[in-house]
Amino acid sequence: QGADINAVSKDGLGVLHTTILLGQLEMARYFIAKEADIDLCSPDGQTPLSLAIMLGHDDLAEELIENNANCQIRNREGYSAYDIAIMLDNQKVVDSLIAHDMVDCNDDSTEPTTSNEQEMARFLILKGADVNLCDRNGITPLFMATSSSNFDMVYLLVLAGSNLKAKNGSKWSIAADQAKSLGHFGIHLFLVEDAPKIVKQLQRYQDECKRPDKNTYEIKKKRTYIKYMVLIL
Repeated sequence: QGADINAVSKDGLGVLHTTILLGQLEMARYFIAKEADIDLCSPDGQTPLSLAIMLGHDDLAEELIENNANCQIRNREGYSAYDIAIMLDNQKVVDSLIAHDMVDCNDDSTEPTTSNEQEMARFLILKGADVNLCDRNGITPLFMATSSSNFDMVYLLVLAGSNLKAKNGSKWSIAADQAKSLGHFGIHLFLVEDAPKIVKQLQRYQDECKRPDKNTYEIKKKRTYIKYMVLIL
């Protein structure tokens, strides 16, 4: 009897993890052919695929994708291999995952992994929560995030489609004015200069999805980018 191909090292790494750390494509192919566990997780929850993407080994990532590696397994921080590819702006890997039907654009089953308010907001957004819903005083989530000087939350809400021109009826007509009045100049600058560009880009993606000449793959890719842009934080 030979050694167990799925045995882990003292660091908790499998043979494919080690192979990817070394950047050895042919060795990875050998272990895959020998039926090494392609989705084995390291102690911090990294699969061989997520590790390959993190290290920029696109050839190894493609080999794992071709062999049906699971791109939705989440590490301890709550991110999947697909999320990591999005955050690293690795369009080649993202396109490959979509082309292999490994990404379900309609899957909203992911639960927040922490009690962090930003994680909870991200979860609610992916569930379809209305980011422009006002309270009785006309206050939207964007106004609240601006008031508390929570830049990451402001950024997330903008990506999710917050109305930058919404007025609350108080002395601050829009969120950008509120940020300036409160001395939150970084947020003010973002809302005035960068946020409108992001909104325009998202609108362009949405408009392209509606074009009748777009093929199914292109529509799926655009919808996936729109949905997962909330992970680029």
